[in-house]
Amino acid sequence: MEIIGLSRKEFDALPEYSFSNPTGVIIGKQWKRKSEDRWFLCEYVLSDDPEYALTKINLIIVLEEIK
Repeated sequence: MEIIGLSRKEFDALPEYSFSNPTGVIIGKQWKRKSEDRWFLCEYVLSDDPEYALTKINLIIVLEEIK
């Protein structure tokens, strides 16, 4: 698991699926999920078997804009 830094705008633009999974499995599809007061970036990625996709999960850190 990696830590991914997102701007507030990028974070807000992600759809949230904390209690379900998104419809349609499309490689590259991204969403956010909250668990135990932390946000995670989820993304469908290719697996070794072309019939299946994997879900890659990384921790999100929202970066504050520097003024």
